[in-house]
Amino acid sequence: MGIAERKQREKEKRRKAIIEAAEKVFFTKGIDPATMDDVAEEAELSKGTLYLYFKNKDDLLHAIVHRGLEILFQKFQAVAAETMPGIEKLQAIGRAYIGFFQEDRNHFDIIMHKDPSQIEISDIEDNPGIACCKEAGDRIFSLLVQVIRSGVGDGSIRPDLDPLKLSITLWGQLSGVFHLVAKKERVLKEMMGLEPEDLINYSLQLTRFCIANTTSTGGNQ
Repeated sequence: MGIAERKQREKEKRRKAIIEAAEKVFFTKGIDPATMDDVAEEAELSKGTLYLYFKNKDDLLHAIVHRGLEILFQKFQAVAAETMPGIEKLQAIGRAYIGFFQEDRNHFDIIMHKDPSQIEISDIEDNPGIACCKEAGDRIFSLLVQVIRSGVGDGSIRPDLDPLKLSITLWGQLSGVFHLVAKKERVLKEMMGLEPEDLINYSLQLTRFCIANTTSTGGNQ
């Protein structure tokens, strides 16, 4: 291994360590209260060294968002690789998203906080961190579109639905339900008598009912 390659590996290792330290800080203290000083202390680095890798707190947050999106993409990709009708894959992806929400709330909350869908073109051009988040989000939507198209092809999903519009709508729908559950869990339970998990599953069932191609054997419930 040459000197340049070794230095690059060391740089990437330190960058990863900083992101992991930032995750500990943001996940423990909260996004707004956490500071770059907190991250530098957790990473056992000087603040000056920290700024060599990340120009500000927002830059660090985008790195964590990107990590969360990559985790989510890998979950979706594993489902998409399985052999089953498209509508079953879409349901399984929905359940994988539920698992991500339940098991990795820290990354889910930061993704929602920085909402990749609100990224502007000018932001992408000016900030490599935002560009990476946009690219990761695009890969997730491309995968959903691919699964929907496969469902249309095998007859399990209605052929009149637009795959891109449907993928964005489903993402927004389920994310919205998650946000509602996270913010109003006590109200749902105590005032409405609803279990959050039941509401989430109902959302999946409603989605299946709306998009299933009932005129084909592939869409049978």
